[in-house]
Amino acid sequence: MTCCVEPAPRPPSVRLSVTGAGSGGAGEAAGVSAGASAPDAILSNASAPDAAPDAAPDAAPDAAPDAAPNAALSDAGAPDAGPDAGPDAGPDAALSDADADAPDPLLTLTLPLRVTYADRLYSARGYSGEHITRPAAGVAVEVAPAGGGAPLAAGWTDERGEAALTLTAPAGAPLVARALSTLALGERVADVRAREEGAPLYGLESAPPPAAALAALAAPLALHAPDESPPAGALNILSATRLGLALIARHTPAPPALPLSYRWSPGLPFACGSCYAGGRVSLGGQVEDPDQYDDHIILHEMGHYFVDMWSLDTSPGGPHRGRPVPPPLAYGEGAAYFWCALALGDPLVVDWMDPAPWVVDLEAGALNGVITSYGVDPATGAHHEELVSSALWDAYDGGESDDDPIALGERHAMGALLTALPGRAVESGAPGVDLSDWLLAAACLAPDAAPALSALAAARGYAWSPSEPVSPLAGGAVGLSRCPGKGAPPLTLAPRAARGGGLWLDAPAGAPAPPSPLRVSLWQGVPPRLTPLKRALPCAALPCEVLSASALKEYEGSPLPLVARVAAPSAPPRAASWLSPAALAAVRGGGEGRRTRWGAAVVWAAEVGERR
Repeated sequence: MTCCVEPAPRPPSVRLSVTGAGSGGAGEAAGVSAGASAPDAILSNASAPDAAPDAAPDAAPDAAPDAAPNAALSDAGAPDAGPDAGPDAGPDAALSDADADAPDPLLTLTLPLRVTYADRLYSARGYSGEHITRPAAGVAVEVAPAGGGAPLAAGWTDERGEAALTLTAPAGAPLVARALSTLALGERVADVRAREEGAPLYGLESAPPPAAALAALAAPLALHAPDESPPAGALNILSATRLGLALIARHTPAPPALPLSYRWSPGLPFACGSCYAGGRVSLGGQVEDPDQYDDHIILHEMGHYFVDMWSLDTSPGGPHRGRPVPPPLAYGEGAAYFWCALALGDPLVVDWMDPAPWVVDLEAGALNGVITSYGVDPATGAHHEELVSSALWDAYDGGESDDDPIALGERHAMGALLTALPGRAVESGAPGVDLSDWLLAAACLAPDAAPALSALAAARGYAWSPSEPVSPLAGGAVGLSRCPGKGAPPLTLAPRAARGGGLWLDAPAGAPAPPSPLRVSLWQGVPPRLTPLKRALPCAALPCEVLSASALKEYEGSPLPLVARVAAPSAPPRAASWLSPAALAAVRGGGEGRRTRWGAAVVWAAEVGERR
């Protein structure tokens, strides 16, 4: 639709870009996507629908380029009968043809924006049929020429979904404002795209009034995604994700190895329902079980991302809901459900679906309204994921309504996930990471809570004691105790010019040397993603060379650290899909200006809470 300067300008209409408004973050969108030009993709912010808002979108908008405000000026110099008759009624009122073709003057303006979306309301009984308007906080916004081209200004919305973009443009140039389905919180970013590879972002886009009309707006330009529209679903996914990013930011400054990206298309399913792998969440949009408004499910899948980037599990994946599964799978899924409840501050996990929602009450220990005693299969150790999620929630929460004797709080609950568990030195319970390992990690951080943790587990039919037998992890560093940081001293891994310039493993001066001989292997990468370089390196006694000077030169240009894995001869090897950081000597430092990060190395379990 066209627009002009009016005494009380109405906000431009909003175009809903069904297939996206750009291919990336703020500043990437160039022009209007095909989806935005569909007739039913344009919704007016006014209470009444637009009268053919773009029936003739470019109906000679510049047929008389300077017809306003001086359209009433004749070549003979007749006075202007329009709004500018006073100011222009001087000697220069007669405009030549050359003057008429002069470009519009540049206008610098600050455009306030407000981005909102319609969210569904639901409870344990499912969706209520009602919607509520919420701000789209932290999303990318930009202003660009309507005909295409690079954005003139870009930024991010604040907590209220508002932003103010300052730009310079010709006064008569038509501009569009956009909100895109990408989110930033510090160094952590996330986006939502359609499920096809290379799909653009979802977005909202305003109609193209000239810059002068935008400058005259008395209130922020409102970009609103209405009920059940694709941009509304995308913005709700990001709104839930922002809560998860804020939870992570409260407990670790470490950026993730991979950004988070959602693939979601309304009405279309994934074979897995909703699932996570390698920095990407595949979120189901099928009509009978849409997840774009299920905040707990969005954050459950993000919980797998959190564990992948900052914590540890050994879950093999596979079907898990409502059935006993192997302990590592139960822990991987249960920890993700606990994490989503922690991020939302709500232990009532609801997954809406037709004909009835799936509801797990972590506080009450109820599954679909039935109080459940999950228990453990004595023959296989298999148990429900809900046993894990409810145990972790009860260990965390407190307050007057809490019915258990322990309240670790957010700091210790996240600490067990972020530091104590990844830095574990021993195997507790079943092979792999399971509930027993988390309980031991929590007890290491809060020793006084160990008896209460044991009682909490026993109430669910899960036998665990802070003094139960444990075994060293495969390749475990020598002398490590039950809790990280209370065992072996750090080892060093550094080049030694005096010994020919190779890479040498040694014990620090004054530190007790571990028993010899040692089993040493060399890896490259950042745990738990490591690539083996050399296995079964001989080390009869410290110090010992793990790489010759000539071999070391091969890694000088690599940005990835070299990592030594050290084990005593008595530590039995055990197959595992993840390596314990407790068993590693990670190389750090600059290496005399080389890009390869070698220098001072430490055994990971030597210091509590530090993940290198």
